[in-house]
Amino acid sequence: MSGFGAWKFSVRLSARYLLHLALIGIVMVVLLVSGMVWWEVNDATLRFERESLATHDLVSRRLSESEAVLSGLVALHHAFDKVDRRQLSLYASEMLGRYPHIGYIEYQERVPRQDIVSVEKSLRTESYLSYRIWEWRAGQRQPVAGRPFYYPIAFIEPLETDRVQMLGYDVYSDADFRRAIDKAISSGDVSASAPFKLLNGQQAYTLFKAVYSGLDLAKKDAPELTREKRLVSLVVKAEYLLASSDFLTPGASITLSYQAEVSRKGISRELSRIDSNRQVRHVLRWVLPELEFSRMLDGEGQPFLLVIKKQLGAEVFRLDMLAGISLFSLLFILLLYMRKRFVLEREHSRDVLFQHREQAEITLHSIADAVITTDAGGRVEHMNATAEQITGWSLVQARGRELSHILPLKDEHTQGMVCNPVAECIREGRTARLSEAVILHGRQGRESFIMANASPIRDRDGRIIGAVLVFHDVSKERRMEEQLAYQATHDALTGLLDRGEFERQLNAALHSAKTSGRQHALCYMDLDQFKVVNDACGHAAGDELLVQLSALLMATVRDTDVLARLGGDEFAVLLMDCPLNLAANKAESLCDVVKTFRFIWQGKRFDVSFGIGVVPVTKSSGTTTDVLRAADIACYT
Repeated sequence: MSGFGAWKFSVRLSARYLLHLALIGIVMVVLLVSGMVWWEVNDATLRFERESLATHDLVSRRLSESEAVLSGLVALHHAFDKVDRRQLSLYASEMLGRYPHIGYIEYQERVPRQDIVSVEKSLRTESYLSYRIWEWRAGQRQPVAGRPFYYPIAFIEPLETDRVQMLGYDVYSDADFRRAIDKAISSGDVSASAPFKLLNGQQAYTLFKAVYSGLDLAKKDAPELTREKRLVSLVVKAEYLLASSDFLTPGASITLSYQAEVSRKGISRELSRIDSNRQVRHVLRWVLPELEFSRMLDGEGQPFLLVIKKQLGAEVFRLDMLAGISLFSLLFILLLYMRKRFVLEREHSRDVLFQHREQAEITLHSIADAVITTDAGGRVEHMNATAEQITGWSLVQARGRELSHILPLKDEHTQGMVCNPVAECIREGRTARLSEAVILHGRQGRESFIMANASPIRDRDGRIIGAVLVFHDVSKERRMEEQLAYQATHDALTGLLDRGEFERQLNAALHSAKTSGRQHALCYMDLDQFKVVNDACGHAAGDELLVQLSALLMATVRDTDVLARLGGDEFAVLLMDCPLNLAANKAESLCDVVKTFRFIWQGKRFDVSFGIGVVPVTKSSGTTTDVLRAADIACYT
């Protein structure tokens, strides 16, 4: 009987122990779930802040891109006395293709009241047959009211049907546009208008920037502003500012709104909005907080407020419930729990690995830059589509090959081979980058200028297992820089150096004469028959005469001499390292060459000649202005 009683007691002890263990397990689960919910809420809050900052940076970058496009337009107007519409259309088309949030690129001429008729006539002759300056008044299109000046739209790209009817519209007649324009003119910076709707119902705003008559831009501390001669503007489609930004802050509602004053009643300050499609139960809304991020975007010219809201939901409990189930399983069926946990962890690891690989593949193929990954020996493991396009190698062809074979780099100046930064990156164990653009010879013979940097890839123990090389093609930017640099220093008609560049060269020659004792000479030439040709045959003939004479002079001077057109029919030659007596002989040679030249235009023949003044350029010559003045006087004495 005692044995039977002991058996019953041990059963009761086991039941009590299991009950206590179950109670302890429940308390542990409650505490664990509460702690993990608190942890997840804090983690979600930090993650939300990071994601919201990334969204903020993305939208800020798009706003900065708009400002950069306007700055490019202003620079284009400053670089040329008169901007050709074809050049402007090419620039606008490229910018529109690059930045989808920009709907239209426009400019508005500043038209004084007395010039309305002449401006309308000029634009009808030049581009738009029915061009008239008008304003919107009393709910309909009306001729402009009497004001000292107007800002009619004189250029639109693209010239779509919905927008073409806005040609000639005086944007200064609208109070909200006028406020933005006045701010742009007074500040010298960009200024955004209040939101408005396009004809297709899209919400948009216009970003203005003033183009001044001189190169001195307006500054806040300047006593006076240079007179503005036109405005350049962008019509920004607001919905594109938030395009794809919801991927940076998943499940959130995002609102972008205009914060400056508006004049018209009924104007919505809301520019763009992305609503969350997540469904969160009411009880969870009561338990869990709604996260909110609110921040003004950078820059006074575009006073926009970005507000991001996200209601936390069931995702907070996902890992907690798994932990609770695991704990209950451990309390009641330990072996089953261990097996189940092992299976779940293995499946979870497999899913995480698969997701990471999928995300890496998607990211690699969606970014605009070219990306190549290598192993620790510098052999290609992976490359995205952009890298395939630039190098001319497909991934199948390139995998396993040395990167130097896929990416042969040469120095632009010495034409010597350049070591790719991956080798330095793996050797030094740090990020390595090219200090300047180098030439990449593609597989099909195509040459590209690229900038590149490489970073090491490490395993969990910190060992380098490979590298990632990121590079992008800067060929187009280089060509544009070279073209702009050439146009900034050369005469557009003759291709010779212009006056500004010639004066810089002359100043350098004066410096060498004063510091090194070198002797140079300046020949100042004035074409005698230019007005006769212009009056008899017109400006086209005069231009052709200048072109032919420029080619003749270029073939006559030495490679070391500096030939320039100073303006009109005036030319100059800087004879480097040439004493005055030799310079006089050279001037006579130039006169003889020009005298033998006969200009023929539409059957008419003209004899031309030069008046030449020669002065020395020595250490006692004075300033650049003094030398030019002396040469000018010598030309007529």
